[in-house]
Amino acid sequence: EGAVEHPRDDLGVPVRVLDGTLEHRDDHGRTALLAAGDLQRLSAGTGVRHTERNAGPQPLRFLQMWLRPDPFGGPPEYTAVTAPVPPGPGLRLLASGDPDACPPVRLRQPRAALYAGRPDGPDACALPDAVHRYVHVARGSVRLADAEGEALLGPGDAARITGTAPVTASTAGPAEYLVWAMDPRP
Repeated sequence: EGAVEHPRDDLGVPVRVLDGTLEHRDDHGRTALLAAGDLQRLSAGTGVRHTERNAGPQPLRFLQMWLRPDPFGGPPEYTAVTAPVPPGPGLRLLASGDPDACPPVRLRQPRAALYAGRPDGPDACALPDAVHRYVHVARGSVRLADAEGEALLGPGDAARITGTAPVTASTAGPAEYLVWAMDPRP
C-alpha cells in the first residue's frame, strides 16, 4: 500500500525499526518483516530494486542511514537481525565495518559503527571515540555533556558532534537512543 519499488546502487543502508512493522522486499527474492527493535542492512552493491513499507496496523517509525561502501560494487547483500539489543545499561554495538569487531550486522564501511543505548533506568556512559558522531533519541531523554556544556535531547531530537572531545550520555530513566560513530581519518 503506497510502497514504490525503487533502485539503489553503491549504498549501504542500515535501518533500525523504532515502532511498527517494516516489510522489506527486493528483486533478489528476499523478503523480511521487522518489528520494533529489529535491524536490517541492505548493501546495494552493483544494484538492487526494493520496497519498504508499513506492514502493520500501527504507525511505522524507523531510522535509516545511507553510507558509501568501501569498496564500491560487488553483489547486493541483505541482513536482518531480530532484537539485537536487550534493555540494559551502556551502549551496545549493533553494526560495524571494523574487521576486529563482532557486531550483529557487518557493514561494508570500515570506519563506521552503530550503537544502541536502551537503559531501563538511570545510566551514564561515554560516547564512542570518533571524529564524527550522531546521536538520535527514540524514547525518553538523553543528556549529552562535554567540557564545554550540556544539552538535553528528547524523543525525535538529534545531535551531530564533531571533534574528538569526550562526550558523556546520561539518562534519568528508561530511554532508547542510537549513536553513529564515523571516523574518516586514514
